[in-house]
Amino acid sequence: MATDNEPHGVDRLIGDLRRWAADARASDAARARSRQRWLRRQAEEESTLAGIALNLAERGTAVVLETTSGHTHRGRLLGLARDVWLLRSGGSSVTFVAADAIAAFQAQPRGDGTPISEATGARPVPLAASLAEMLGDLAAERPRLRIVVRGRSDALTGQLRAVGMDVATVRLAGDPPTTVYVRLDSVSEVSVLGSG
Repeated sequence: MATDNEPHGVDRLIGDLRRWAADARASDAARARSRQRWLRRQAEEESTLAGIALNLAERGTAVVLETTSGHTHRGRLLGLARDVWLLRSGGSSVTFVAADAIAAFQAQPRGDGTPISEATGARPVPLAASLAEMLGDLAAERPRLRIVVRGRSDALTGQLRAVGMDVATVRLAGDPPTTVYVRLDSVSEVSVLGSG
């Protein structure tokens, strides 16, 4: 036989269950936010410059890259190798920047005012190739290059003739043309200007 207290007891029980479910959802959401913050912090603490650059490159994000020689380059990262980053700025212009000559970089602000999310990353560079190997592959085409050498105020501009283990041979324009031998370890950046 039902009593007057029974419906009231069921209503109270249902209310208690709703409050318990709401508290559980709030607690779960708080734990999820805490875990996200912890994962984000862990990713930031394990980040490397190359890992961040790789993530931006995969997103197709344009970057502004500053070198230790004071040059600024704008473009998209094409790839990262052992000791060099490749950046395309403009149509077909490619610049090789020595990894140890990179002072800082950032995602280039978008023109529409959309904020750019921060990047993290702790990944190794995917290409084992070196600057010497990449320039060696280009040498057969005899491209015109603009080479920035550390400690030198002006860039060298000329035709790449050959690349050895630690040296690039460049023919400088002039009357008469001269040949310069550039120690590859002293190169901070190389821009490909066109074919020979």
